[in-house]
Amino acid sequence: MASPAETLHTERLVLRRFAPDDDADLEFALELHANPDLARFIPSAVLTTREDAAAWLRRIDGNTAPGRGWWCVEAEGAPVAAILLKPIPFSAGYTNAATEDVEIGWRATSTATGHGYVTEAARAVLDAALAGGLDRVVAVTDPANVASRRVTARIGMTHLGRTERYYDASLELFVARSDRSA
Repeated sequence: MASPAETLHTERLVLRRFAPDDDADLEFALELHANPDLARFIPSAVLTTREDAAAWLRRIDGNTAPGRGWWCVEAEGAPVAAILLKPIPFSAGYTNAATEDVEIGWRATSTATGHGYVTEAARAVLDAALAGGLDRVVAVTDPANVASRRVTARIGMTHLGRTERYYDASLELFVARSDRSA
């Protein structure tokens, strides 16, 4: 299976891999993970120190297997969001060693929301993943996270309802398939 390109381009955006040794990426990681919406919906993702941000950058740098990874989304040369494509952890009791579900997700700075950056970038990564050989990509959202649910709809994912299959939580499940059926 082919991996989405190291760098993707859309009409307004450049999506590039994070650079773990880049000071600007470290500062952006801190800003990105200080978003109050991220703290509300994924409290474990909050980063508060430069050391935390450096550890996060090193960890995601190792997550670049075919069809996987994190992209730093830049608009007009400035980082505004992150898009991820990675294996999603199954909840206890749901693990199936024969399958691996791949999740698409996103994070944005509080100042970058409302501009369509996340939707545009997520669509580019999803399209590249499906064109590159993934048959199915999932997204999960907290039921109260209306903004993320809207992104899933805008990028063409199908809402399948509530699931407890991932993250040991009750989440809304969305799916996109290479043939674009649910």
